[in-house]
Amino acid sequence: MGGCCSTGNPEDAPPDAAEANGASGDSSKPAAPSSKTPPNSSPSQSTNKSTKPGQTGPVLNRPMEDVKATYSIGKELGRGQFGVTYLCTHKQTGEQFACKTIAKRKLANKEDIEDVRREVQIMHHLTGQPNIVS
Repeated sequence: MGGCCSTGNPEDAPPDAAEANGASGDSSKPAAPSSKTPPNSSPSQSTNKSTKPGQTGPVLNRPMEDVKATYSIGKELGRGQFGVTYLCTHKQTGEQFACKTIAKRKLANKEDIEDVRREVQIMHHLTGQPNIVS
């Protein structure tokens, strides 16, 4: 697909690495990259002071990772109830993924948080299925 980048309204811009991992109050998680780890990659050590190695995210209760250290965030692919999906390219392998960012401010109650957790669980179960694109 080549070098996909987009610019536009600052509110629509991809979140910074800390936000994509749940370290700030504005967004939470990357969805697709966590379901399939590219070869020869390991969780990145974050250079962002707010995302410390081993720090656990408040929504998924999983260790956070500096997504922008590993992936290039490209154009917007779509929007949903809670978040925005972007094209992400692994910096070392060139493998492409859809990376879903979810604004924590849109997770208004425990039911919303459980919906997100359930969606992530479903995506993990779908990995490797013939009709699922990774």
